[in-house]
Amino acid sequence: MVISGSITYTVQYTFDNVFAAGYDPANGNWTNHPTLVTQTTTKDSNISYPVRGVRIISPASPSSSGIATLTIIQGGGGGLA
Repeated sequence: MVISGSITYTVQYTFDNVFAAGYDPANGNWTNHPTLVTQTTTKDSNISYPVRGVRIISPASPSSSGIATLTIIQGGGGGLA
């Protein structure tokens, strides 16, 4: 997670099938990442098991003027060449 400016964010993940017909993320079963909750600075972490979706949430705030950029690298076989 790379932060520029001023923003508060939380990273969440889900085991829901986010590609299912009619899936509505607003009604999904999201879980807060154990360490990336209510953060305001650049952080990194991992999720050590398969999940189906990851998202960033940020409360609407008149004082927020930043950008949060989340980079996800999928694990699994092979590795980098």
